[in-house]
Amino acid sequence: MEITMVSLRYSTGAECPKCQEARQYLAGRGLLERISRCLHAEDGDPESEGVRLAVEHGMTRFPFFVVSDGNEQRVYSSVVKLVREVLAPPA
Repeated sequence: MEITMVSLRYSTGAECPKCQEARQYLAGRGLLERISRCLHAEDGDPESEGVRLAVEHGMTRFPFFVVSDGNEQRVYSSVVKLVREVLAPPA
């Protein structure tokens, strides 16, 4: 399973506050290392890999997460739902 986090980076170089919160949420639970790739949707750069992924999945809000498991892909717009359903599912 591969998990890609896509966050928004402003033209100033700063990451959006909601994206920072999601990263801190994962780090605080020891789950950040389970994220395979972290991409940025560069504000003002429609060619950035993060923007292309957002367009591909119809996402307009950041951050979002793409979970690839074999041929299946699921997209999560909530870090809490990602943790609950993918990273730390109930036993």
